Amino acid sequence: MWAIKNSPFTLPCPIHVSNPEEVLERWWLKDGSKLDTNIYKSATEKLLPSSLDSRERISLLPDGGLHFEKILHKVVNLTTSPPVGTGNHEDFLLSESQRNHSDEGNYQCFIKSAGGVVFSPKIHVFVAGEYVFFDDFIL
Repeated sequence: MWAIKNSPFTLPCPIHVSNPEEVLERWWLKDGSKLDTNIYKSATEKLLPSSLDSRERISLLPDGGLHFEKILHKVVNLTTSPPVGTGNHEDFLLSESQRNHSDEGNYQCFIKSAGGVVFSPKIHVFVAGEYVFFDDFIL
């Protein structure tokens, strides 16, 4: 699945739930680690963050989908100083995790009910640049 850098994106949970009232918990893994998300009561109203350190740009929707306010893809290879004459010093003020943060990766949706836990196959999200030109492709 493709997402465009710096754009909103929703990753649907491919698990079909016949009775949503029986769902006890929903969550997502990215590359094997549980995502910290905001929980939405509706598509437009935030209910509460799942923790004080939650990522406010990633939200778990009522249908189990994962909504990104803005897709990130920032991999910065830094040496000891920015290239001479570029004036690009902002990346040197970021932590290592901020410099190398990307939403690209393998995602998996999980749903827990009284009957147990069901999980989706892994879904790979690729992040494209901000400008994608489809005229160059021949279908």
